[in-house]
Parts: sequence; C-alpha cells; structure tokens
Amino acid sequence: MKTTKLLSYAFLILSSNLLAGDWPAFRGPNNDGRSSETGVPREWSPDKNILWKVQLPGASNGSPIVSGGKVFLTSSVNKGQTRTLHCFDRSTGKELWKQSIKHPEEMPTHKTNQYGGTTPAADGKRVFVWHGSAGLYCYNFNGAELWKRDLGEYRHMWGYGTSPILYMDKVLLHTGPGKQVFMVAVDQDTGSVLWKTEEPIDGDGERNTKNKYMGSWSTPVMAKVNEQDLVLCSFATRVNAYDPETGKIVFTCDGIRGENGDLCY
Repeated sequence: MKTTKLLSYAFLILSSNLLAGDWPAFRGPNNDGRSSETGVPREWSPDKNILWKVQLPGASNGSPIVSGGKVFLTSSVNKGQTRTLHCFDRSTGKELWKQSIKHPEEMPTHKTNQYGGTTPAADGKRVFVWHGSAGLYCYNFNGAELWKRDLGEYRHMWGYGTSPILYMDKVLLHTGPGKQVFMVAVDQDTGSVLWKTEEPIDGDGERNTKNKYMGSWSTPVMAKVNEQDLVLCSFATRVNAYDPETGKIVFTCDGIRGENGDLCY
C-alpha cells in the first residue's frame, strides 16, 4: 500500500503589486471575498510565481491573512493539543514570531478537518484568533498576548471551523458546533463579552432529534440592509441577522434544513 506524507506550507504568490493591499480576514478587507488588486498572476506551481515558501510544523484548515506587512496563519500538532498562531514577514517569509497554546484533551474532528481550522483577523495593530475549545486570543503585532477569553467547549465529531470578523470595536464570532452555539461580540481592547445570543439546538449538537447529522461551520458576514449594518450568519437550520450593537436578532430565514441532516458549511 502506498503511503504519503502530508506537508503544509505557508507561501506567497509573486505579484507585481505585491505590497499594495492587505487581506486582513477570511473574506478580505471588505468582508465580501473581493480584491481590487490588479496585475496578479493567473497561474502558479511549486516553482512558478512563488515568492517564498515555508514549511509548517503541522497541517491546518485555516487560511492565511495579510496585514501591516505580516502574514498570519494557524497550525496545530499533537492531535490538536498544541495550537499555534504564526507570524511571517510578508516580503521574505521569515517567521517573526509564533504563539502556541495547549489544550489538555484530544478533541474529535473529521479526518479532512485539521485542528488549526480557523482563519485569524487583524486590524493592522492586533491579531485575533479563535482556537475553538482552547479560547479566543488577541496579540499585538510583536507577538505579545494582550488578552484571552474562554468561550467554552466545542465538541463535535467533525471539529470546528468558524472564524472571527472585526466590526468597529468588536470581534464577532459564531461559536460552535456542539451542544452550545451562539453569536458573540467581544470588545477588541479588553476581551470582555459585550453581548451573546444563543442559538437553539435541535438535538445534541451532532445529531438532531430525527437522528440526522447537524452542525454549522459558517463565518459571519456584515451587510447593510435598509441602511442598517447587520451581522448575517448561517446556522444549522436557519440564517440569522443580528444588530451588531445589541446582538438582537432582527430577522431570520428558515428553509436550509436538508434530507441528510441540518448541515451548513
């Protein structure tokens, strides 16, 4: 039987407009997955249009972000019991610092969902990363820990995969999947919880009351609806829109349940 070794890399694609724009969160600077960059390469390979490449200590399902001349990315080793945020120089790929945290227990996950499953978010001065059951962390760009917040345990057979986004003075995060699921706003300066709105769970977090699989791994987005900023997020059974100042649900949209279960990616 042929065996292969999985290697993970942080890499940067060479562009003629290399340092023009940041990509500071999962869906980019405007939270919509779009970039205004021009002159970027349309194809690449291990040797073509690559500026630098750095091997990581372990695999990760998180995406890299770019902010203030730095690249941030998560990785994990020891079956998720060591979870790390890496900071690389954007121009050279040199690792500037890394911060690792320990989680005492090996948590369940799907074989295709590596433990470093979330994407950080940054504002040019600070970077915020959620390590699932190991907590939400904030570091400055020199790698000093500014605060951390324990948001509870997230146990699911397929692991975790949501990412924080930034809005005004808040870190917005969809926590889950598992027995507890909620949308939360955390103060960027202090780490204190500003509001928390729980999402009802139809079942035990892994299976609904019909014994079908359930869970959501969706990252929230910001949208302007009728001149009002709203936080939109897809959960296992519905889409919710939240007032970002209070956490109040402004509206919901049902209809996303499936025959094979209540699953939203």
